[in-house]
Amino acid sequence: MIRGLYASASSLLSLLHRQEALSHNLANINTPGFKQEVVVAQKGTTWGLVQDWGNARYSPTIGGFTYVVEPGETELDYRQGPLENTQRPLDIAIAGDGFFRVQTPDGVRLTRDGTFHRDSAGNIVTAEGYFLLGDNGPIRIGEGTPYVATDGSIYLPGQTTPAARIALARVGDVAALQTEGDNLLNPGNAPVEVIPPAQTVLKQGFVEQSNVDVAGTVVSMMLALRSYEATQRTMRLQDEALQRVLDVGR
Repeated sequence: MIRGLYASASSLLSLLHRQEALSHNLANINTPGFKQEVVVAQKGTTWGLVQDWGNARYSPTIGGFTYVVEPGETELDYRQGPLENTQRPLDIAIAGDGFFRVQTPDGVRLTRDGTFHRDSAGNIVTAEGYFLLGDNGPIRIGEGTPYVATDGSIYLPGQTTPAARIALARVGDVAALQTEGDNLLNPGNAPVEVIPPAQTVLKQGFVEQSNVDVAGTVVSMMLALRSYEATQRTMRLQDEALQRVLDVGR
């Protein structure tokens, strides 16, 4: 009977973990370039049960106990979100593979959020003030409305040669990326390479929206909630049955 309580408790922990991920996704449905979290690899784990020998350091195994489920790993879903036409010249969306590279105080970070603006010095920066990086470092465009070609080349009014080029990055192992604040990703030790211009597709005046499936997320949250409530009732029944057994043995 005790094993049943532990099994139910493990299921509650797993459902709570899943609900937290779904809530985080739903809270970021309006965050540009946001990638939803997906809980994967939920599986059973067998633990050895031991006899309590008081202060003894080791106790003999008296059987095994298999958890129903345990909280799984959380991964990011890197599928592209829908592109929204904003007609703002410094809103830039990536159509396809790649990440923007931005310079932060902690080093170079990656993002799919293309809502940039120009700071007082004429640099293209994120909402938090991080510099957008090009082939030659931070991109500075000064005044005037720039034109951004699909290969990332930035042209200023009256000029026929690009002032800079947005250098997108490709990551060899996206599973190694670590999420940080400000909608940034830390590549860590993952291999990062600059995407050649011929393989770059950027759309000026567009922003990539979150790839969260709102309807599917809400349905998943409701199912997780119902499962949580059902498991709670199961635990209550097991607790009552155990109490009756203890009462009979008195």
